[in-house]
Amino acid sequence: SPLNEYLRINASGHVVPGADSTYDLGLTGTRFRNVYADTLYGDGSNLTGIAADKIFEGNTEVETVDTGSDGHVKITTEGSERARIDSNGRIGLGIANPDAYFSSYNRVVMGRTNDTGGMTIVSSTTSGGYISFADGTSGNQAYRGVIAYQHSGDFMTFGTDGGLERLRITSGGFVGIGVTNPEDYSSGGKNLVVGSAGQEGITIRSSSPNTGNLLFNDGLNLIAGISFKHDSTASDRYFVFNINNGSSYVEQLRLQDGKLIFSNDQDSYIQGGVDTFKFTTGGTERVRIKSNGYVGIGTNN
Repeated sequence: SPLNEYLRINASGHVVPGADSTYDLGLTGTRFRNVYADTLYGDGSNLTGIAADKIFEGNTEVETVDTGSDGHVKITTEGSERARIDSNGRIGLGIANPDAYFSSYNRVVMGRTNDTGGMTIVSSTTSGGYISFADGTSGNQAYRGVIAYQHSGDFMTFGTDGGLERLRITSGGFVGIGVTNPEDYSSGGKNLVVGSAGQEGITIRSSSPNTGNLLFNDGLNLIAGISFKHDSTASDRYFVFNINNGSSYVEQLRLQDGKLIFSNDQDSYIQGGVDTFKFTTGGTERVRIKSNGYVGIGTNN
């Protein structure tokens, strides 16, 4: 009887089956251990763990999706999507729609919409962890702004203009602005230390007719405060010192229009000017001290 052809080695050295898409290489119970090849052709639909658009094992997979306008890659573990790269290169970690977030901040979006979200940067006990802000790759363009945590000293720094340190929070919670060692200053005032080698200061901004305030508390209880009252009329602007006297928070001292006023009594004050001190009570001048040392009591001359 004629022989049937099942396998052929042609003149080019190629091994080809006797018929197209008819025979298997190995059997279910008798398999080759490894197959080495440079390229696999075909749609891959019958390969275990590999589909035409995904690599998978059970309910864990990496899949490419292209609808024509919404091409993306997504990674799924245990049946839930964990990461996605969308058609514009935005990355979502735990987020399937990074494009839905604010456009200036959505290149990488991470978190969980039904729980807390976070990110951890790990480094050694003698090294630092960094977040860097760049506007180029040359020199300090690669690190114009830097947020760093130094594990060797357990402090956090914020740097600008090429990573130059501008603010430090120490392990003890002391804050230095323009100062790298706030913990070394007086214990009564080292929680916040501001300054540098030049002229420095702090500005409290408010607008008329409001006040700018510096307050002192004992726990949540307001004990004392210094305020500045703004007003469009210069003579109506003033500094006021308030103290909680045990029953209420009241004005103790006011500096207004060249007058030192006590206990919010607008008719009792000390006023200086033109080399003269005047002491007034009840709206009437009682004592005057002139530049030559003469004192007038009940008279201004």
